[in-house]
Amino acid sequence: NQHSPVQVINLAQGGANENTWLGRMDVIMNHTPFDIILVESAVNDQCDFKDQESKEKEVDHTSNLLLNMLMNFPNEPAVISVELFRVAGTSKGDANLHCKGHVEDVKNHTNNKECLYCPQWWKPQDWRKKARESNSVSHVSYRDAVWPILNQPPHNLCHQYWTGLSHPQAGTQTLVASTILFQLMTVMYMKDELLGLLEDGRRTGKNNKVELTSMPKTVCLNPISSYRAMQDDP
Repeated sequence: NQHSPVQVINLAQGGANENTWLGRMDVIMNHTPFDIILVESAVNDQCDFKDQESKEKEVDHTSNLLLNMLMNFPNEPAVISVELFRVAGTSKGDANLHCKGHVEDVKNHTNNKECLYCPQWWKPQDWRKKARESNSVSHVSYRDAVWPILNQPPHNLCHQYWTGLSHPQAGTQTLVASTILFQLMTVMYMKDELLGLLEDGRRTGKNNKVELTSMPKTVCLNPISSYRAMQDDP
């Protein structure tokens, strides 16, 4: 329903990273104007353990280009980078394929199964940090919500927070969506304070931040009323 208060247009494409969207900017422009653009490529920014250094440089460069272009759209949409990670679940083959000799694991206390992962799969959010900050792009981090410290993964990482390999199953997608909605509703809840900080920052040239202690513990999440998928690629 085009008259719904909120419309979500899903332009997601499997395997797409920043380079993909830099080459398909016309697809994004065909659906403007947007109020908010969510960008998620952390899963597709993954690499093998031996390629971390070159991949970090690539992600930094391409993220800077993409985020800068999105931030300069004519209608000035809010651009939010959604930051994830991935795991190998119980698949030793998948883990060894990407980081043989460097595979980490955490044992699930519920079913006593191992949850395997490669340490570089946790890092794309950090590789993108400079690009986000230099373009004043906010981010929603599901990674930091459930696994903020690399060498301290939660014991129920695979059982509760990430079911699947590089592409998580529906339950995980629901948790990611809830994390995004919580941040959006928090911004709406605190819009007066945030707008005040924005105006003060423009006047003084300072990058002001809201104190974490002022964040609400709970926010009422109104449902999305319209969802339209645009998945025209195989």
